[in-house]
Amino acid sequence: MEKKRNNKWLVITLCVTLALTLAVAIGLYFALKEEPTCTHTFGDWVEETPAGCETPGTKVRTCSVCFEEKITAVIEPLGHDEAIHEAQEPTCTEVGWNEYVTCRREGCAYNTYVELKPLGHNFAEEWSYDGENHYHRCIRSDSCEEKADLAPHVYDGELDADCNECGATRETHCSHPTTVVLMGYPATCNEGGLTNGEKCTACGDVLLAQEIIPALGHDPVTHLGSTPTCTEKGWDQYVTCNREGCDYTTYAEKPAVGHVTVSHAAQTPTCTEKGWEAYETCRNCDFTTYVEKPAIGHDHATAWSYDVNNHYHACTRVGCGDKAGTAPHAYDGELDADCNVCGAVRVTHCSHPTTAPIP
Repeated sequence: MEKKRNNKWLVITLCVTLALTLAVAIGLYFALKEEPTCTHTFGDWVEETPAGCETPGTKVRTCSVCFEEKITAVIEPLGHDEAIHEAQEPTCTEVGWNEYVTCRREGCAYNTYVELKPLGHNFAEEWSYDGENHYHRCIRSDSCEEKADLAPHVYDGELDADCNECGATRETHCSHPTTVVLMGYPATCNEGGLTNGEKCTACGDVLLAQEIIPALGHDPVTHLGSTPTCTEKGWDQYVTCNREGCDYTTYAEKPAVGHVTVSHAAQTPTCTEKGWEAYETCRNCDFTTYVEKPAIGHDHATAWSYDVNNHYHACTRVGCGDKAGTAPHAYDGELDADCNVCGAVRVTHCSHPTTAPIP
C-alpha cells in the first residue's frame, strides 16, 4: 500500500515538472519570435551636396542592413582656387587695372578686378613738326602717337624758309617746289615693266628718268604628288610659279577613289556589356558607321529568390545570373523551418536538447 502511494506522488511530480518545462519553452518561443532590432552597419561616405568655394556641403553614410538609418556630416567649404592676373597700366585711350585675383573653379564668380579709367591725352604746349605739318604731340607716353591741331606749314611765298606757326625750317634753294610721280609698272614673268620716275610741275624737268625692266621669266616651284584617298582628291607632281600674281601651273587633279566597305553584324547590349548596330568600315581608311549602344544595366527583381543557404534579388534579364543583396537565411532556432526574410522552407531535425524519462 505504501509503495502505491509513493508511485502516485512520483507521477504527480513528473506531470508538474513537464508542465513547467512546457510553459518555459512556450515563453522562450514567443520571446525569440519578436522582431530583432537592427545593429546598423554603415557604408562608405557618399557626397549628398557638393561643397562650394565659400559654402559647405554634406555627405551621408547609410545603414547597409535596414537602408533607413543615416549619418550626415558637413563638408567644409573648399576655398577659392586663386588665379593671379598681372596689373595693366591705363593708357590715354585704353582702360587698365591693378593686379587682381579670380577663382579657377567653374561657376565661381569670385573676382577682385578693379578697372582704371583711361588717362586721356596730355598734349604739349610747344609745337612738334615734320616735313609737311606741325602739331601738338601727346607726351603722356612714348607709345602714344596722337596729334592735336594738325595743320600744314604756313610760309610767305616760295622762298620763305620758316613756318609762321611753328618755326620749322625748310630748304628753299631747290627750284622744284612741287613734283609729280611718273608711274611705272612692274615686270611680269612674260612681259617687261617700267620703273617710276619724278617730274617737276613748275618747270617740267624730269628729275628721275624711267627705266625699262626686262621680263622676269617664271620662278618655278616643284610640288610633290599626292595619292588620292577614299574621300580626298590627289594629283601628280607639278610645277607653279612662285611670283605673286602669276597663275602658271602644271597641276592635274585626280578624283577621290571612294570607300571599299566591309559590313559588320549588330551586337545586342547586355546588363554589363556594350553593343552596337550593324555598321560598315572601309578596308583602306578609318571610315565607319559604328554606333555604340551602352550596357543596359541589371534589372533586379523585387521578390526574393533563394537557394539552400542564401536568399537574394535575381536579375530578371534573360541569360544574366547577377544577384543583389545576397545574405544567409535567418531562422528562429533549429526547429524553425521558414526563413524570416524570404520564406524559404528547410527540413528541420531536432537535436533533442532536453529529455525526460517515460513513466
